[in-house]
Amino acid sequence: MLAWFNKAYTLEMMGRMEGSLAAFDKVLGLDPGDASAMYCRARLLALLGRSDEALEQLKKVLELNPDSRGEAKEDVAFDKLRGDERFTKLVG
Repeated sequence: MLAWFNKAYTLEMMGRMEGSLAAFDKVLGLDPGDASAMYCRARLLALLGRSDEALEQLKKVLELNPDSRGEAKEDVAFDKLRGDERFTKLVG
């Protein structure tokens, strides 16, 4: 699982967002409750402009790990979502 997580992170750093998303999907296939992988997946979805999916994923993350709320508030990956009231409800 760690190998898939590392691959996903590397692909994101290379700007290969769709490949990174697919690798995070593999991580979540192995461990559906991995909040870190879910958070990274939410970031990627937001960066790809897939707002509804990003918000749904972020909601799941915050249910598992409410402490991620502060991180999401500051994460530039979610900048496009800041005007969305659903985002505001999630992160406060």
